[in-house]
Amino acid sequence: MSLAQFLQLQSEGWKMASHTVNHLNLPTLTLEEADFVLSESRRKLIELGFKVDNFVHPNGGYNNDIIKLTKNYRLLME
Repeated sequence: MSLAQFLQLQSEGWKMASHTVNHLNLPTLTLEEADFVLSESRRKLIELGFKVDNFVHPNGGYNNDIIKLTKNYRLLME
């Protein structure tokens, strides 16, 4: 699909979710690395015109530290 098609879906009510920039299992990363892949994914999506208020953990991987990081980014989203 093209970017225009994805943005059209968003305008029709579809939700777009952040999923990191590299799909690595977040608990295997340092907190600094995890923070970077979360923030960079969000930044790039917003730059493309997406509203980003959802996150999907790659490989279903998370722990308490990762949950705290993702909550920080949800709080920043409108």
